[in-house]
Amino acid sequence: MAKVARYDFRSLTAKDLPLLARWLREAHVAEWWGDPDEALEEIASAIDDIATEPLIVELNGRPIAYLQSYDPHLEDDHPYQDQPTGTLGLDITIGPVQLVGIGHG
Repeated sequence: MAKVARYDFRSLTAKDLPLLARWLREAHVAEWWGDPDEALEEIASAIDDIATEPLIVELNGRPIAYLQSYDPHLEDDHPYQDQPTGTLGLDITIGPVQLVGIGHG
């Protein structure tokens, strides 16, 4: 019998930042996030920001992705502020390149 994939979502903590720093330096991640140091600073500030909920996605207990949800109405000049109240944006970044493009997103 094949093992069933189990996904868990947990809040990002400062202890996760070294892992995110490694992921942000991967070409497939940097393509979307830009400068790794600036991106890490932005993500770290989201830990205490009410506008963004930063999460780590785990697959069978192993961190595989960074996910953030955000309310576009809490950010000045966000391009999706025209959406109905209650709308949330979701961004997902798969860390390990070997897990990209095989259905985890």
